[in-house]
Amino acid sequence: MTIATIDEGTRLRGGRYVLQERLGSGGAATVWLAEDSVLLRPVAVKVLSEALASDEQWLVRFSREARMAAGLSHPNLVSVYDFDAGGDRPFIVMAHMPGGSLWDRMQDGEPSDPERLARDLLGALEAIHSNGIIHRDIKPGNVMFDAGGTACLSDFGVARPEDATSLTQTGQIPGTAKFMAPELWAGQPADERTDLYAAGVVLNDAVGHDAPPALLALIDRLRADEPDDRPLSAGEALNELRPEAETPVAPVPMSDRGGVETPRTIVIQGEKRPNRRAAIAGVALLAVVAAIAIAQAIGSGDDGDSSGPGGAEPAASSQDQQKPDDNSGSGDSGSGGSGSGSSGSGETVAASADGRALNDQGYALLQSGDVAGALPILEQAVNAFDEDSTDIYHAYALFNYADALMQAGRPEEAIPYLEKRLEWDDQTETVQAKLDEARAAAGEESAPPEEGKPPKPKKTPPGQAKKDG
Repeated sequence: MTIATIDEGTRLRGGRYVLQERLGSGGAATVWLAEDSVLLRPVAVKVLSEALASDEQWLVRFSREARMAAGLSHPNLVSVYDFDAGGDRPFIVMAHMPGGSLWDRMQDGEPSDPERLARDLLGALEAIHSNGIIHRDIKPGNVMFDAGGTACLSDFGVARPEDATSLTQTGQIPGTAKFMAPELWAGQPADERTDLYAAGVVLNDAVGHDAPPALLALIDRLRADEPDDRPLSAGEALNELRPEAETPVAPVPMSDRGGVETPRTIVIQGEKRPNRRAAIAGVALLAVVAAIAIAQAIGSGDDGDSSGPGGAEPAASSQDQQKPDDNSGSGDSGSGGSGSGSSGSGETVAASADGRALNDQGYALLQSGDVAGALPILEQAVNAFDEDSTDIYHAYALFNYADALMQAGRPEEAIPYLEKRLEWDDQTETVQAKLDEARAAAGEESAPPEEGKPPKPKKTPPGQAKKDG
């Protein structure tokens, strides 16, 4: 349906996202607080302005921003869940940041922890720079805070890979004047050090003169006029903030590890975003390497395309796994709920844990677009559970494996796994929709209910109240 106007109550993506309140607007787009009616969570929706919705250049930039941000996963980056650049009013769906922006805090005179803010902002730059991305518009309005006070970098509207062709007109310098490094005004290209300069100006304005001397000295270096006088990288700047007794965490050799680490997947609950710690980031990096190594060892199947943001069931965070009573489940195209300790069928805790870890690894690969690598991992995850298991992670593994099969062009093989997934009393409408999609792709008709036969009882994950109906 063509959308003529955008206002409170407007529904996007077939009614999934319901706009509730305007959070802010500019010449290019308006950001709305919205409700994700499928996953029942607040999200932020950035809607491209009507004037630019038909501008081909802006559509390319808007799509690039969405794909670039969705491909990055870090506690100090605002997560992107979904986007649509093909409709009448293109939009991007992001994590809701209830803490507002650094600009808001500065206008209200609300102080920020200087060292924590510096670590968060530099951590975000370290993450994007390591992925070859230059932000080019670091400013207080693009630094957002989650419910726990963690600063997260947002708005990749003018960001681009270092080797990409600029979409701006000749002579046009993207960014905000106050935060632009001197070399940009001289016509030199943006690089990591121009981002660091902007970060230095932001921190200088935000932390005041009561910050620790070491941080003030670093800020002066970050905003040095000469690029060579600045730190070489965000990682080097972070090292300067570490106490002398603190040393960087050394990678643990694979041969010295007793088991496979669970990789860090895209953070999709803005309100539960963990604080950044260097040690956690190191473990997360090793975990992804471990997942890829396992996938290569097992072998690969046919290549497939990633479905983009959403569409699969990720595992719960380690924080969620430590709360066995919190079994709220997940949306089949969003965040995963926590699993239970064991099933009622005599399944061992070890087998359940293996299935969960494998599901985590397979989902991470699926989200990265490595369908061939995800397939064998997710197949193992499904097989790790007892046939009669009521562990919600068994349900997640079934859905994710079916999703991988469909992305690999094998929908007929996905059908029995989705039928099995329907045995759980959890997100049945979404699972049924995916099953119908698989049947249509396989050229099968949807199976009608069998007359005279009572419906099969649904499985209810331990600790989760059975839904009515």
